[in-house]
Amino acid sequence: NSGKHLMLNITVSGITQTNRKIKSETTKLVNNISNDVLTFARVNTPIRLGRARAGWKKVKQTTGFSIRNKVPYINKLEQGSSEQARNGILGPTLEQIRRKY
Repeated sequence: NSGKHLMLNITVSGITQTNRKIKSETTKLVNNISNDVLTFARVNTPIRLGRARAGWKKVKQTTGFSIRNKVPYINKLEQGSSEQARNGILGPTLEQIRRKY
């Protein structure tokens, strides 16, 4: 050490573009997953009259999406009241999402 000081300059560029790309890709992923949840929930919903299956809706939220079903008897179906869906609807749906992603 002869008393000399070394200076190191590092320039980082492209942060704004990278942040935009991350946000765009995240938005696409959230949209794709919510579409798949909606699709799988519909497929896993038993059909008698078709009302429960048609009741699934995707609702845009500030931070993503909400998948809802306001059919009055959806909770009974979720509890396995139908021979067609003994394991309910959401458990199998989430398992399908887990396997896909």
